[in-house]
Amino acid sequence: MMSSATFDAEGDFADTFMEEVREEVGRCMWGTAPVDLRVHLEGMQRSSRAEALFAGNGRYSLNGTVEFVDPARNNAVLGRYPIQVTVEAQGRTASLMGDRQMMVSEAFGRAVCEEAFGRNPREAGGHNATRG
Repeated sequence: MMSSATFDAEGDFADTFMEEVREEVGRCMWGTAPVDLRVHLEGMQRSSRAEALFAGNGRYSLNGTVEFVDPARNNAVLGRYPIQVTVEAQGRTASLMGDRQMMVSEAFGRAVCEEAFGRNPREAGGHNATRG
């Protein structure tokens, strides 16, 4: 489940965000009991494509709160984590042509894993949208 404050995002942001966060968290959280994830996004800042063109890079930030809840115990909160990420697209091409929503969403999911479980769900490499 995701909720958000009002901010300027592209129309498919919620779908992209949830897909990327599910993928990242699915790599670091496992077990036998079902646990639900609630996300409330409080803010997003991003460089415009014009800024990226002139500056040569783009910065995208996202902050929110993540809760792990137990559906078997009336959605009791098992853990609550504030998450804030900033991603920099390196270079004009990445800033202008890259999927900015995917980059910041993947970084957010990765930060959830690091905060809640103390581990990065992936090894660093070119196969990721972010450098972490």
